[in-house]
Amino acid sequence: MGESFVVNGAMMTCTFGMAPSSLIVLPVRTKQIGNMPRANIMDFAPMVNIMPFGMCNTLSNPTVASATAAAMGVLTPMPCIPAVTAPWMPGSPQSMIQGQPALTNTSKCICMWGGSIGFTTDGQFPGPPPVITPMANLPFSMPMPGTKLTMDELEELSPEEQEAYQAEMRDAVNAGNADLAAADSLEYMAKDFRKRGDIEKALTAEAAAREYKLRAAQKQANAMNNVNEKYRGNNVEAPQNMSREELEALRDQKRAESQAQLVNCNKAYAEKQKRSEEFHAADDKLQEANNNMLKVHKPWSEARDAEKDAAKNRATALGEVDKWKAAEASATTDAERNYARQQQEIYSTQAKDWTKKENAARKEKERLQPAMDKANAKQRQAADNYRQKLDAWSEANDKSKAEQAKMDAIWHDQKNAMDALSAMDTMEQHKADVENYYEVKSVAVDKGKTARKLKEQEDSYRDAADKNFTAALEVSDWKDEKTGENPFQDMYFSETARYDQMAADIKPDRIAAEEDYQKAEQDRQKAWQEAWGNEAMFDQYTAQLEYDKAQENLRNKKK
Repeated sequence: MGESFVVNGAMMTCTFGMAPSSLIVLPVRTKQIGNMPRANIMDFAPMVNIMPFGMCNTLSNPTVASATAAAMGVLTPMPCIPAVTAPWMPGSPQSMIQGQPALTNTSKCICMWGGSIGFTTDGQFPGPPPVITPMANLPFSMPMPGTKLTMDELEELSPEEQEAYQAEMRDAVNAGNADLAAADSLEYMAKDFRKRGDIEKALTAEAAAREYKLRAAQKQANAMNNVNEKYRGNNVEAPQNMSREELEALRDQKRAESQAQLVNCNKAYAEKQKRSEEFHAADDKLQEANNNMLKVHKPWSEARDAEKDAAKNRATALGEVDKWKAAEASATTDAERNYARQQQEIYSTQAKDWTKKENAARKEKERLQPAMDKANAKQRQAADNYRQKLDAWSEANDKSKAEQAKMDAIWHDQKNAMDALSAMDTMEQHKADVENYYEVKSVAVDKGKTARKLKEQEDSYRDAADKNFTAALEVSDWKDEKTGENPFQDMYFSETARYDQMAADIKPDRIAAEEDYQKAEQDRQKAWQEAWGNEAMFDQYTAQLEYDKAQENLRNKKK
C-alpha cells in the first residue's frame, strides 16, 4: 500500500488490540477528499479520534494484569480504552492542514501500554467492517463507552463549539481515572491484607476494587454521553445526593414511622395468630366430625350393603322359581314335573329367607339413619366452619404480609439513610485525619527546624572553640620580648573556654529539642497512618462505595 492521505473512517489496528477500529476526524478539519475531512497528526485524542480496539491483551495494561492475576496467571483480556498521549508520527510536512502536518497511512502512534497503532486503509474508499467483540465475551459486565455525535450533528455546531466538544470529550474519557486509582490502591491493600493473613479484608478489598473499576467505566460512559447530550441541546440532569440535614431528617422520619408501623405489624400479627388458632381449632373439629362420620358410617354402610346383597339374592332366587315354573309347564313326564316342583320349593324357600334378611338389613339401616344424618350434618357444619376460618386466616395473613412489607420499605429507607450518614461520618473523619496529619506534620517540621537550628548553633560554638584552641596552639611559641608573656594564647584559651561553655549551655536545649522532634516525628508517622495508611484508606474507599450505593437506592426509591 503506497503512501496516501488519511481521512475520516480510516481503519486502524493495534498490536495489542483484538479488533480493528476506525479513525474519527471531526469536521473542524476543513480540507476534504471525497467529501471526507482529512486528518492531521493532532487527531490522536482517545475516545474522540481513536476508538477502542475490542479487547486489550497486554500485561502492561494494569486492568489486564489485574484480571490475569485474579485468574491465577491465565491471560485475561480486558476492554480496550486507548491511552495515546502523543501525536501521530511522522505525518506529511509537505501538506499542512490547519497548521499541522497531514496524516498519512504510514503514520504511527503509541499507546501508553505499549501498543503500536497503524492504518490498514486510508478511508478514501470503503474498507472492511470492524470486528465487534460481543458483550457476552467480556469477563464481566463492563459499560461500553458512550457514542459520538454523528457527522450531521457535528456540522450543525460552530467551529468554536466543535473545538469545545473535542476538549470536553477528552475530559470525559478521563472521568473514571480517580476510581481506577482507587481500584489500584485497593488491589495493593488486598495483597498486603493477604500477607498479614486477614483474608476477610483482602476479599472485601478485591471486591471493592472490582466495583471501582466498574464505576470508572460507568463514569466514563456517562460523561461521554452527557457531553453528547449537551451539544445536542438536551438538558442533562446530574443525580443529586441528599445532604446531611436531609439524611438526618429522613432517618428520624423513618424511625418515627417504623415505631408507628411496628404497632400495626404487631396488631396484624396478633390478628393472624388469633385467626391461626381459630383455624387450627376448626381443623380439629373437622377431623373429629370426620372421625365420628367414619364411625357411624361403617355399620350403616354394612347394613346398606347387606340389604343390597339380600335383595340381589332374593331376585336371583325368584328368577329360579319362575324358570322352574316354566320348566314344569313344558314338562312331558310326571318325573320332570315333580322335579320342577321340587326346585320351585327350594328357590321359594331361599327367596323367603333372603326377603327376611333384606327386611332385617333395611330395618338396621333405618335404625342407624338418624345417627348418620346427624353425623353428616355435623361434618358439613364443621367443613363450613373450617372454610370460614381458613379464609379469615388467609385474609389476616395477607394483611400481616402487607404491613410487614410497609415495615420493610420504611426500614430500607431508614437503613439507607443511616448507611449514608455512617459513611459520611467515616469520610468526614478521614478529612479530619488528613487535616490533623498536616497540622501534626507542620508541628514536626517546626520542631525539626528548631532542633536543627540549635544543633547548628551548638556546632558553630564548638567550631569557634576548636578554631580558638587551634589558634592558641599556633601562637604557643610566641612571647612578648619585654614582658616574656603570651597574651594572645591566653586570649585564645579564654575564647575557647567561653565558646565551650556556650556550647555546653545550649546542649541541654538541643537535646530536649531533638527529643521533642523525635516525638513529633512519631506523632507525624502515626497521623500519617491514620490518614493515609492501608486501614484508613480501606475504610475511606469502602465508605465511599457504601455512601454512593445508599444515595443511589434513595434516588431510585423516589423514582
